[in-house]
Amino acid sequence: MIKIIKKIGKDIKALFRYPKISAVLSKKNQLYFFSYSWSFGGGERVFVDMLNAFKDKSPICFVTGISVTDGFKDEFKRASEAINLDRWAKKKILKRFLLKKMAHAINAQEAPTIVGWSSEFMYELIPLMAQHVTVIDITHNFTDN
Repeated sequence: MIKIIKKIGKDIKALFRYPKISAVLSKKNQLYFFSYSWSFGGGERVFVDMLNAFKDKSPICFVTGISVTDGFKDEFKRASEAINLDRWAKKKILKRFLLKKMAHAINAQEAPTIVGWSSEFMYELIPLMAQHVTVIDITHNFTDN
């Protein structure tokens, strides 16, 4: 019973996160980043460096996985409009809705570019992208996923 209550609480918390996600997607933008995590790590450090390299383009960065710590969270937020999708990237019904909404928003841009690293959410988004969207997948290491 406690597990169910915790799950419901997480779902409600995720719903309160949606207005910010929607507001960010409604902005005109050309550069979207997808990172699995903002925890401390070599891949995350490189990802922050990339965000900083494009900081003047006001990139949007979606964190789509589980961050064990908030290691680079502040740096992600300084370099981009960073949003942790949390349950929106995991729970099937929320993810399905957000993938469609995000695809519509990105496809509506003139010449958008998606840059991702180890983000299953991004991989599910790719088939929904229009031909004019550039997709860059950064390979950090080779794992089972």
